[in-house]
Amino acid sequence: MSVEKIIVDNKFKMTVPEGWQDQSIYRFVGPELDGLQHAITLTIDHALENQSLEQFSQLKISALRETLQGYLELKQKEITLENGTRAFELVFRWTPVQNAVVLYHNIFIVAKQKGYSLAGQFTMDSYEMIGKAVVRKMYSFEPIG
Repeated sequence: MSVEKIIVDNKFKMTVPEGWQDQSIYRFVGPELDGLQHAITLTIDHALENQSLEQFSQLKISALRETLQGYLELKQKEITLENGTRAFELVFRWTPVQNAVVLYHNIFIVAKQKGYSLAGQFTMDSYEMIGKAVVRKMYSFEPIG
């Protein structure tokens, strides 16, 4: 089985108004299973100004906790990615409406004054089918720029 590395930088350029910031979001779409379009979303915060991994992670977790009704945290801990980078992992269940449960697996990374947030979304059944393999791919994330 071959492994393909996708580099998503340097794809385009655009002039934006003064004072605007690049807060890049990339979405990698997978199969639709169990009524859910599966995806890994990567958000990049480009100007952290000396935030630690712990500060960045807790800021993101607090925002999720406060904005998502039906949020239930299942796990949070510090982890190490495949390349040795320290990261923080959050797994939570979100029930946006009755009988619709989405499981999120998030990984937060701080490197070179940038914050990276990866989020994979699954149903409870699809997590058993593909979730563990997708999360292992998320562990391969490596900031290169």
